[in-house]
Amino acid sequence: MKINCMQLIFILLIAFQQYQEQTPNSSVVKNHASDIYQYVQDSLPDYNFIVESKNGNKTFWLQKYKEQSLVCISDFDGDNIDDYALLLRKKNNEVCLFFFRIVNDKVEHCLIDCFGIWEGEITELKIAIEPKGKWEAADETIIVPFDGIMVDDLRESISLSYYWDKTKFVRFLYD
Repeated sequence: MKINCMQLIFILLIAFQQYQEQTPNSSVVKNHASDIYQYVQDSLPDYNFIVESKNGNKTFWLQKYKEQSLVCISDFDGDNIDDYALLLRKKNNEVCLFFFRIVNDKVEHCLIDCFGIWEGEITELKIAIEPKGKWEAADETIIVPFDGIMVDDLRESISLSYYWDKTKFVRFLYD
């Protein structure tokens, strides 16, 4: 079978388009990061980012949060849109886990849980994506339809996971 130049260009164009559809749009992530930053500043005045923004850059926090495992991004609520789970510090140094989502170009949030007072740098509290599927503990097994949020508290040697249950997050404790 012989392929001419136009057919090759057409095949490459289709392949590139499919690749773009499967690859997250980094500008959307940056826009959401900026939107979330502004939302926290405007709507959650008692909370601050653990890693401060550099030179007022509203997307810098996301890079630093990723480096320190203070954020995870996935579709936690099953609406096929990436959501953000991140740790924020209250003015009294209490560190809390928040869920942020974008609905109709507006940011919404939910306070999931708090983990006590943390002075200075936070190196022993990390969050990550807990993959959807079967979650098992000694006396309980559940099927979670969407990715969840895992929190590792190294001070307490405990791992907690949270999953979306229709309208709220539910805590799941592994034994």
